[in-house]
Amino acid sequence: MTKIIKIQDYLLESDIPELADLMPKDNQHDLSFANQQLLSEVMNLEGNLYSQSLVSAALKKQVMELQVENDTLISALEDSNEYEEEQEEAVMLTDVVTVSSQEDVASQSAYWEREYCELKDKIRCLEQSLSEQGDALKQANQQNEQLLNELLAK
Repeated sequence: MTKIIKIQDYLLESDIPELADLMPKDNQHDLSFANQQLLSEVMNLEGNLYSQSLVSAALKKQVMELQVENDTLISALEDSNEYEEEQEEAVMLTDVVTVSSQEDVASQSAYWEREYCELKDKIRCLEQSLSEQGDALKQANQQNEQLLNELLAK
């Protein structure tokens, strides 16, 4: 068995009653101060967790909105491509093409090429912003988990 060593074994006999009276009060004050500090830390962590959950919810909403917009743009682009393909098929080899219609086709072709390039740029920007927001969402989730783990650990 182990021997329990009491603090009184190391003190002078004349100091024991005074120190024995002071020890519980000092310990209580120290413990209450430590408890108050821990409580304030827990409250701060809860506040951080709540704000992170709000940020996370906002990011999820933005991602969903961007996905809807991306789907709309992609469908518009596909419709545009289908329209261009239909227009190309409509021209027969036996049709007589005048010079003015050739210019119209060339200007329309240039117009659609610009539109197509602009849509591709928009899609790239949306994909990049989705990627960035997805990363931000993952980071926010990790921070939430970390804060929750810290909160649970305390």
